[in-house]
Amino acid sequence: MQRYLQLLILFILVPFALQSQDGKFYTDIALKKGVGFETYNLSYSYLTIPTSQKIYYHPGGGTGIEAGLGYHLSEKVSALVQGAYQLVFIEKVENLGSARNRSSATFNLKTFKASIRYVLPANNREWLSGVFFDAGGDYHFPGKLKRKQNSEQLETRNYESSFGFHVGPGLLFNVAPEKNIDLKFGLTFRFTDFKAQQSNEDSPNLNEIDGSGLDIKLGIVKNL
Repeated sequence: MQRYLQLLILFILVPFALQSQDGKFYTDIALKKGVGFETYNLSYSYLTIPTSQKIYYHPGGGTGIEAGLGYHLSEKVSALVQGAYQLVFIEKVENLGSARNRSSATFNLKTFKASIRYVLPANNREWLSGVFFDAGGDYHFPGKLKRKQNSEQLETRNYESSFGFHVGPGLLFNVAPEKNIDLKFGLTFRFTDFKAQQSNEDSPNLNEIDGSGLDIKLGIVKNL
């Protein structure tokens, strides 16, 4: 994970060394919140009352950050590369005296993305710079699914790397024109599956999981 965070920092810092390129380059940094298309669950039994429930998690969801560097191919079309990290985490905890009951699931998405962005400039740019549409391919690094059910640590499931793709629209708001900065709001649909490195008869539904989802993003785009 440390190496991956270094890659994200590199995406942020390197563009400032490229400001002599006549505004061809731009940076794109965003926070995002995802919702997965496929639902998985863990059992949870209360200590205080004789009942149980399911808690749900989405491998295609989570909260994360992405940062990248783009290059303007023309006024409306640009190429963009990004690194992204997204963490899926759910937890249910109950304490009763010295007894502690916990069920949780953790999964992370580490992704390298390459996109083509098409921007349709707005007629009146006083507040809206334009509408954009992104589409491209994704490489997802190997991931781990860690689960704890009723305070019992379950087997960690290791997943292979995978390829996928993404598409989505967004808006660019003209917030600081003197600094060439736009506020970005976007939606991205991601599609991919993760296959376990080893199958498990105890949890066959996790031998292949759906990592697809919808991201809601808020960030900034700065032309250099």
